[in-house]
Amino acid sequence: MNAKSIGFLLLAALAAETSFGQPSVEPAVPDKPWTHNMWLPRFDAKRELAATGRYDIVFLGDSITHGWESAGKEVWKANFSSGPYRALNCGISGDRTEHILWRLDHNQLAGHSPKIFVLMIGTNNTGHHDIVEESPLDTILGIQSVLGRLTRDHPESKIVLHPIFPRGATTNDPNRVRNDVVNSVICKFADGKRTLWCDFNSRFLTADGVLEKSMAKDLLHPGAAGYAIWAESLKPYLDFALGRTKRRPEPPAPPAPTALPKSGPRTTLPDVKMYWLANIKQKVEPRLRNKRAEVCANSEHYYDAIWLGDSITHFLERTKFNDVRKEKFDGYRILNLGFGGDKTQNLLWNIEYGGFLDCVHTRLVTIMIGTNNVLEDAPEDIANGIRACLAAVRRKQPQAKVLLFSILPRDVAHGRGERDCRRTNRNVDEIMPKILKINELIRPLADGEKVVLIDLVAKFTDAEGLPDINLLPDGTHPDADGYRLCADTILPYLKSSAKRPLAK
Repeated sequence: MNAKSIGFLLLAALAAETSFGQPSVEPAVPDKPWTHNMWLPRFDAKRELAATGRYDIVFLGDSITHGWESAGKEVWKANFSSGPYRALNCGISGDRTEHILWRLDHNQLAGHSPKIFVLMIGTNNTGHHDIVEESPLDTILGIQSVLGRLTRDHPESKIVLHPIFPRGATTNDPNRVRNDVVNSVICKFADGKRTLWCDFNSRFLTADGVLEKSMAKDLLHPGAAGYAIWAESLKPYLDFALGRTKRRPEPPAPPAPTALPKSGPRTTLPDVKMYWLANIKQKVEPRLRNKRAEVCANSEHYYDAIWLGDSITHFLERTKFNDVRKEKFDGYRILNLGFGGDKTQNLLWNIEYGGFLDCVHTRLVTIMIGTNNVLEDAPEDIANGIRACLAAVRRKQPQAKVLLFSILPRDVAHGRGERDCRRTNRNVDEIMPKILKINELIRPLADGEKVVLIDLVAKFTDAEGLPDINLLPDGTHPDADGYRLCADTILPYLKSSAKRPLAK
């Protein structure tokens, strides 16, 4: 091993010591015994080739990309080693998102910016880590980090982003399911201009979603026929990205069959909230990323309470409510997982796929969700969405008591008119009766022991039965006194359950 590679290993050891437990976004060298025999020498060799500046296209990925030099060797030679596409294969077997990040941070491309990056990464994140160690959200954030690094360091380069290829024989294979969750989100990173989404996964599968061994002998790595499909599907995107044609590639093939839920009310179908995905270049990390990092950094894996909800829960973190938090919750370890704008389906995604409830323990969970569904969905569907969220919490944290909050009163017109006009808006005719109906539908979900219903509607309405704007100044979110009312209902349960050993 040369001196340069020894230095890289020392850097990797230092990085491992400072990592706080969210590996997908922390640049790292693989910790396998073969790292010094294969990984670092290949890194060095590919960097030297990149330094020649001869390549318009750089492939980044793991063993599936690396496999262009074995099972896909003849296809690569016919398509990418000469002729109109000058491509460099920088795939390395075993790589995960954190390894791609390390390579990019340590000058993998030797200062060279190709015209196009072809990126497919993530199967080793989901395949080598238990879901408790790495949630689908972690893998998504890792891929987002790679895209962000490419966008930052190579602003003129275009990116062709692939979904993670099919893994496992059937749609309900656990690895396939996790990868499908990841793919359903990362496709939205593509803007059709700078980043192109190239999905041909269905071409690897039979009509019912089976990955046959004739296509991938180990149900993971494609054979020569798979690489031929890859080359054929990719080249139109390369031509478009290289400016050789102004015609956009044909619409992608139909999505590959998946075991993810496809039917039922949308209130019960897990759906990631997209506001956090809008700009991968933003300097302030999105809330989902920060909250997941907070969970991973908690070495005790314990919280006195976990709060789940939308902006009503989220906004208690605002600076103007510091006094309320200090007065009511000082000394307690609380994880606030409120996300502004979330509906039941967004909370359900966070619970099922975000990892927030997988690697921690608590004796108390609060749920306040549904107000953002009220304007669009039927009461029965909203109640079913809340039921689905509650069931997911009970499955993830069976030892915890759950405080299920009824939906607070809401005035959708306040702030756009005078108080005297409120009787003509949707509150009187639709919104408040709808909220009251939902609250009655969810009442049977509480048994008074494991699940306790917290109904504060009467405290947040005025003498006319309308939302009390003294406590809900914008018609939806509590002021300091409103949050004190909520806190006072939580505190007795928090005091009785906090800081006790968890039952085994």
